[in-house]
Amino acid sequence: MQQIVAFHLLNNYIIMENLKKVLLPFIKVGMKVEDSLADKKISAMEGIGIAIEALGFIKAFKAVGLAIEEWKTSTEEQKLEVVEWVKTELDLDNDNIELIVEGLIDALAKIADSFLLLAPEKTE
Repeated sequence: MQQIVAFHLLNNYIIMENLKKVLLPFIKVGMKVEDSLADKKISAMEGIGIAIEALGFIKAFKAVGLAIEEWKTSTEEQKLEVVEWVKTELDLDNDNIELIVEGLIDALAKIADSFLLLAPEKTE
């Protein structure tokens, strides 16, 4: 029984790992932009900071294929865990905007499932 539980935990970690690689740069850049816009303008130094965070998109794009496959093969529980992880990682100063973004994340997860259902199966 312990091996099954350990495998389940390891499997969740692996699934979340590639999705995190894809999603985390979006979260970081969004939070950095929000911080930079606190004074309603972005200085040159803040722009450089945003650009540095945006470098994370390189790793994200490399992991997109793996993340899609993981999403396809994950359970509803695992998908909910990923959505909740994104909501936890996302910490905006404006709580109203944060609630809107969290609602959009829920909607995007459902849209992703719908598109995957509509996608034709690959034949080799």
